[in-house]
Amino acid sequence: MRQRTRCGQMSSTRRSLALSFLEKYLSFTIQFGTSMIVARLIAPDAFGAFAIAFSIVGFATALRDMGINNYLIQHPDPKPADLRASLFVTCSMAWGLGLLMLALSPLIGDWYGAEVRNLVYVMLLSFVLVPFGSTAFAMLQRELDFAALLRINLAGTVTNAGLSILLAGMGWDAMALATASVAGQLVTVLFAIAQRPRIDYVSFSIAGVGRVFRFGALVALSALLQQFSTNIAMLITGRFVSLQDIGLLARAQSVTGLFSRLIMDAVQPLMLPVLSAMRRDGIDLAAPLARGLSYLSVVSWPFFLFVALHAEGIIVVLFGARWVDAAILLRIMSFSGLFWIVQPIANPLLIAAGRVAVTARVQAINQVLALAGVLLAAPLGIVAVAMAGIVISALHGAVWLFHTQRAVRLTSAGFRDAFGRSALVAVLAIALPAMAAEFLPRPGPLAALILDGALLAGAWLGAVFALRHPIAAEVSMLVQLLRRRWSALIAASRNPGEASGAHGTDRSRRP
Repeated sequence: MRQRTRCGQMSSTRRSLALSFLEKYLSFTIQFGTSMIVARLIAPDAFGAFAIAFSIVGFATALRDMGINNYLIQHPDPKPADLRASLFVTCSMAWGLGLLMLALSPLIGDWYGAEVRNLVYVMLLSFVLVPFGSTAFAMLQRELDFAALLRINLAGTVTNAGLSILLAGMGWDAMALATASVAGQLVTVLFAIAQRPRIDYVSFSIAGVGRVFRFGALVALSALLQQFSTNIAMLITGRFVSLQDIGLLARAQSVTGLFSRLIMDAVQPLMLPVLSAMRRDGIDLAAPLARGLSYLSVVSWPFFLFVALHAEGIIVVLFGARWVDAAILLRIMSFSGLFWIVQPIANPLLIAAGRVAVTARVQAINQVLALAGVLLAAPLGIVAVAMAGIVISALHGAVWLFHTQRAVRLTSAGFRDAFGRSALVAVLAIALPAMAAEFLPRPGPLAALILDGALLAGAWLGAVFALRHPIAAEVSMLVQLLRRRWSALIAASRNPGEASGAHGTDRSRRP
């Protein structure tokens, strides 16, 4: 019985993961396609102004959510009173922070200019709206209802994308991005409420607020410190360089962030619910940690090495020739990405293990390191900031690994198993496109990316199976699944009547 339950959990997890990937990839395709269009409509200095405003608001956003998602997801049995208390805490924080940001707006204007200040005004409108969808979002995520989350997030993404292109084409510049962002969040909230049209999800109560706040304060502090690491380079550097340089830095960051958008944004919503369920079932979390690090490293390391190899071509193809000066920044920052794999797994694992205070401690240590590095590098220019990012990211990864290893007792042998074969796969995978780039005649940027990307993919698959990397089993399972689905589609197209009847029979046999 226990084995059957575990198999059922794995099946449900894989289905949720597939839906999460579908939603994230559809959203990513829309958003990145939009950014490619908007990059040709908005100059680097306007994009730099939006990047600074987005970074400023990002600090308040981390506190605004107050860890409510994590609180409700990890709660053994959330009741309506817990939902109402959670919404009270979220709204109180969001509205209070919105007023604080308004009070600080003259200072923002003095430091970064009137354009950045006006963008912040517009983006703060989301602080009034977003809290009302927070509890519905958390419960959908807790229940692994990623079909509903797909509909909700796609609605907001399409709204944001369409309005961004429309307003940028009308000459709104950076204000197009800020306005579209708020409109997309409004649509997302309305769709979330529609999925859970119950009074408990949109009503307040102070009963139980203490429990919510005690949990949420630590999670919010951790999230704030993480935002600090993400945004502090932008804000400090913005005091020393032009808006155009900030725009170039933000464009390079958008490309290095592709891995998070392509992989981690799909996996992340699933991690905390699954790890929390494992902990409730008494499963040791050391094995999931080692497996997760192994999977992420074998996928991310070849990706970042490829981006470093083709930095200039990637920038020109994606954003146009006016952004080519971002290529040197992108090449440097790609090496920082090699160390980004630890935090996305370690953070939810520590929360699931009940070590919320440890995550806050780790974030605090890492932010001191980030602040010191950026303060030293920013006066030297934008390239120095990018180079400092390599050292900062390496130190961040080491701190996360140290504290996570202490929490789950993963041995040094477990770390070697997680990273050793992944490193060999990465070297073998990048070798083929690197040799092609060095010795073969080069076509145009797009053709070179397609050719070398195909070489990377082929070499990666060969290395994964030749070295028997753990992810090879998942790749084989995916191939088998796709083969079965393809065979079923072929059979259905040849015998639609029989396929329909068989499908109905299968349904009737389900308990």
